[in-house]
Amino acid sequence: MGSISGKPDDPTSLAIDRPAPKDKEPFTRIKAFYKSYSRGWEEVIITSLAESRYGHQEVWISRGAKGREKVSLFDVFEHSPDNAGKVKAYQVKQAQMQVLQEECRTLIASMDKITIPKDTE
Repeated sequence: MGSISGKPDDPTSLAIDRPAPKDKEPFTRIKAFYKSYSRGWEEVIITSLAESRYGHQEVWISRGAKGREKVSLFDVFEHSPDNAGKVKAYQVKQAQMQVLQEECRTLIASMDKITIPKDTE
């Protein structure tokens, strides 16, 4: 069978033309803190850079046995002793806020509800 140009097919030319692989340095994994809005703080490993979306750099992180995930670099922080202390302080504040929120809910639940007299219209 011939090609569109009418020339005979060359078996080596039938492969899909792909760009030559770029010689790039392997990515060095980086330990980091990740702030998930649904799971809180996690220690993760950045495994590679991901393509940017909407102008935001994204990275692939490994959460150990919990799997991999592509996340915004905006929510990833350096794994350092200073940041570890700030993560712990943040977690303490979050726990304090939960206690205060529960106290507020208890106060509201203990308040008398208004009743409108039936003869008022």
